[in-house]
Amino acid sequence: MRKVYPYTLLDVFTDQMFGGNQLAVFTQAEGLSDEQMQKIANEMNLSETTFVTAGHDSDKPRVRIFTTSDEMPFAGHPTIGTAICLAHLNHQDGDEACSHWTLIEQVGPVPVTVDRSLPVAKAEFTTAVLPSLKRSALNKAQAARLLNIEQEKIFSAAMVGDCGAPFTLIELTDKAAVDAVQIQASLKELFYADSDWPAFYLFSRDDNHLYARMICQEVNLVEDAATGSAAAAVSGYLAQSLESGHYHFYIEQGVQIGRPSQIELGITIGEGLCGQSGVTKVTVAGQAVIVGEGYLLL
Repeated sequence: MRKVYPYTLLDVFTDQMFGGNQLAVFTQAEGLSDEQMQKIANEMNLSETTFVTAGHDSDKPRVRIFTTSDEMPFAGHPTIGTAICLAHLNHQDGDEACSHWTLIEQVGPVPVTVDRSLPVAKAEFTTAVLPSLKRSALNKAQAARLLNIEQEKIFSAAMVGDCGAPFTLIELTDKAAVDAVQIQASLKELFYADSDWPAFYLFSRDDNHLYARMICQEVNLVEDAATGSAAAAVSGYLAQSLESGHYHFYIEQGVQIGRPSQIELGITIGEGLCGQSGVTKVTVAGQAVIVGEGYLLL
């Protein structure tokens, strides 16, 4: 006899259906093997699929995150979408407009707050780890060749940021430069300079607003509609020019591929040893729309 596995479909980091980044959440994944989860994620054919199993406490479920090709230790839009999905399923009668969750992901416990008092539910998570930052192996000339743009459009040296997942961060001079990028994956010595599984986060800044694209290698070269883990990773880069305090950034992504997304990034910087400042907290927030429900038979 086949077993029924229900799932919910969401569009994440948007307040409108058919925007943002797509996600499937299997809310009763007990009994599924790693191999089955990977096959199901491939069958769903979305950027990520999550699998939820019960934890020690009802508000601390275990969450596994799979792309079509492998498992991720952490990803932003699956975290936001899964928390909103769980809050919806557990409070369908409208009691408790605000709920708190701790999603146990491979990267560690990720605290998430869901606000359902808004017309479209919104969630905010605090990263399980603080961001790290190092120089990329790419210099400006190499980055320009890889992105197929003029070197003058590279605003500053490429960096590698990591806040649970690593990204090559390249700031460009303006939105037009971000839109013009065409990554030359055939330049393998450049494409794989920082990682065997490269992911490039390309952005421009206008005060506290960022315009971004994220292009990565999965089965092939793909562009992501909204990348919360990359938003978290860029926090270390942005913090280089910030003093102690709390800062908010607003990130627009997914425009080039017709799935506009809005991501909110919070960075808290505190005084460390010898008067040096450092990032003490990173939050990522966004809305999500439930667009469908179904079940899989195994």
